[in-house]
Amino acid sequence: MRKFYLVFVALTLLSLSKMYAQVSVTATAGLPGPTAYTNLTNAFAAINGGIHQGDITINISGNTTEGSSPAVLNSQAIAPASYTTVLIQPTANAVVSSVNASPALIKLNGADNVTINGNVAGNQLSFSNTNASNGAAVIWVASASAADRASNNLIRDCIISGVNTGTTSTTTFAGIISSSGTTLTANADGANSDNTYQDNTINSCHIGISLLGVVGNESGNVISGNTIGSAVAANKIGYRGIYVSNQLGININNNTVFGISSNNSGNANPTAGITAGGSISGGTIYNNRISDIKNTNTVLWTALGINLQSTATCSPALNIYNNFIWDVAGIGDAGIPTDNGHGIGVRTGGGYNIYNNSVNLATNQTNAAVSAAIFVFSATTGSLNIRNNIFANQQTTGTRYAIYSQAANSVYTTINYNDYYSAGVLGFLSTQRNSIAAWQSATGQDANSVSVDPVFVSIVDLHLAPSSPLNATGTPIGIVTNDIDGDARPATPDMGADEFIPPACSSSNGGVATAS
Repeated sequence: MRKFYLVFVALTLLSLSKMYAQVSVTATAGLPGPTAYTNLTNAFAAINGGIHQGDITINISGNTTEGSSPAVLNSQAIAPASYTTVLIQPTANAVVSSVNASPALIKLNGADNVTINGNVAGNQLSFSNTNASNGAAVIWVASASAADRASNNLIRDCIISGVNTGTTSTTTFAGIISSSGTTLTANADGANSDNTYQDNTINSCHIGISLLGVVGNESGNVISGNTIGSAVAANKIGYRGIYVSNQLGININNNTVFGISSNNSGNANPTAGITAGGSISGGTIYNNRISDIKNTNTVLWTALGINLQSTATCSPALNIYNNFIWDVAGIGDAGIPTDNGHGIGVRTGGGYNIYNNSVNLATNQTNAAVSAAIFVFSATTGSLNIRNNIFANQQTTGTRYAIYSQAANSVYTTINYNDYYSAGVLGFLSTQRNSIAAWQSATGQDANSVSVDPVFVSIVDLHLAPSSPLNATGTPIGIVTNDIDGDARPATPDMGADEFIPPACSSSNGGVATAS
């Protein structure tokens, strides 16, 4: 009878362990598995201990609860870990969560060749860290040392959320951060290169994705197709959608950044949808949609759709093209032009190629102040190449500019083929410029620029309506072969991010084209 009882208890415990073991590990070397674990923390510990080796797959079949410390996956260089690749994926809808993980929920500690694939056959994997601290993150890609970098990783199709309390000090710092393995918010110790962050949905954080590169730059990083932000107040981003620094060849494309509600003070490091800062060498920011970027600080500070803030002239140049930017606003400071909402801000540095972007400001600031579709700050060093853009300001209050330049005209290597449209003043360069002729005189360039209503489909849809006058008004640019939708650019392209074809005439009689 006692023997039967012991067998019954053993089977019961085994059954319960399987019931609550939501993580299964298989491997091509070491213990092949499948081996069950209750959470990622325990699975990672087994891999770090060399139990599972070779090519490893981690299947997550249900919700897991992690502890107050990160679930850490060490680098292959930290013995006895010995793996070639790690794949983490869901086999059912699952949430990996902690209420107070510090300084992160998940940490790739110098780990290479790790793929976190958040959506497999319709099964969705989510990561949630509700630690309300600006020293906490959800997923941390960390250099273990100067020589042991986290590289060749892919994080895709995940839902990633922290907690946004509306106060910087009590909001999860980042959804995804790549940085030092010692201090979460410090520059990487070694180059965390060739990592891709793709098609994730990120909300309720101070910053959506932050790459803090090593001094001397890291290379080959890609941020693509992510949806960052929310229309729901409690789930908004509290400062910046995407922030990158110390990067060579950064690629930021096809992201939707929206719903940033910031209380940030100061304009040295302004609130923005996308910011490129620190040392930047080459790279592209293209095909992004950026909207609803607000700084609500009542002391009156800056908000920008795209913020260009390299510490020196980018070499090679940073290319910014085919972006839609709209609905950017601050509270409004009439006395300090910088401290307002602007579409594109050229904050510091230079070496920026700004091509074929469509910017439309139509949301009034709280105070009747100053706003510009593009604002070139006084600290800009030069080498600006600005062509084929639509800079439109259709706000109805305050002093509204299509372009405002605190910097002298010498910073513009080339500026031409742009549409400067404003319901207020066309531009500012040493003084207000109220007409296209006055602006051309100020820059000494812009011979082919215009000042006409671009006729967007709507104030929030920056595709050009069929009646737009901007068909074939641009100039060909070698790197801009398609528009924001992937449509091919013809030999003589349109201005702005959208390429459109006006309706053909149905007869030889004159008529009026109308949008549909």
